[in-house]
Amino acid sequence: YYRKGTSRRLVEPYRVAFQWSSWYLLGYCRQREDFRMFKLNRLWELAGKEEAFAAREVPEEKLDSEYWYSDEIMLRARFSDKVKFRLIEEYGPSSFTEQEDGNLLVENLGFTNYPVLLEWVLSFGSSAEVLAPERLREDIKREAAQMLMKYSEKPEGI
Repeated sequence: YYRKGTSRRLVEPYRVAFQWSSWYLLGYCRQREDFRMFKLNRLWELAGKEEAFAAREVPEEKLDSEYWYSDEIMLRARFSDKVKFRLIEEYGPSSFTEQEDGNLLVENLGFTNYPVLLEWVLSFGSSAEVLAPERLREDIKREAAQMLMKYSEKPEGI
């Protein structure tokens, strides 16, 4: 299962990697006829096959983590010290600098996927303030306004 829906794949496994606080499988997807990266917690109905496969030559660039984990979107944000544990757990103690006021400044934390970045920042609620990119600030304002509207109305059935 993933953002675009569900699918069944026959994958030849090659490597397991830990990135962005998640485990991934590098495998050759027979359906796509190419090497792909699969997030392990999205693989719900794993089943082994009796059939063996001949090891393929993995292209050198696909063995390089930079190929899969490029940092196209750079985040600059201020976080409350209440979420320090989470920043350390997910990105390590060097992912922020402590400010004189006690807040935590995150600079140049890279993300590849914009929707994942948006959801991640929103998951901190009011404990995060995005400083850049501006597009992310605007999207968070829009989402917060929509949430406020929902919670301003009395739900049906109450």
